[in-house]
Amino acid sequence: MQETSTAPITSTQSRKRSADAMFLFLLTVCVVVAAYFLFFTNNRFSFKCHADEPGKVEQIQTQERNYHHPMLMLNTAQAAFALSGIAPDPQKIVWLGRVTIAVFSTLTVLAFAYTGFLAGG
Repeated sequence: MQETSTAPITSTQSRKRSADAMFLFLLTVCVVVAAYFLFFTNNRFSFKCHADEPGKVEQIQTQERNYHHPMLMLNTAQAAFALSGIAPDPQKIVWLGRVTIAVFSTLTVLAFAYTGFLAGG
């Protein structure tokens, strides 16, 4: 059997852990703020600007898929629409879908930032 060290944590180690935690907190805040501005800014333009968005709205309203768009995106937007209780207005559905995808994009960026921090410090 291998013995493990039970040495007490020194104040230097404690300060390093505290500094790492503070850096991780600041990294989280910076990434979320940057992602917010990148993914949410100017996100309310008309759904008629994209030729495929009326088709996405129809798929969400009818709950039938034509498999021309990613299923995860449509199913997540469908779930958000069902949970939100918003009116079935096409512009509101598109906006809700954009917000849903923006939240997942932000979480993905945050996961990559954490992975980089944990891998390289």
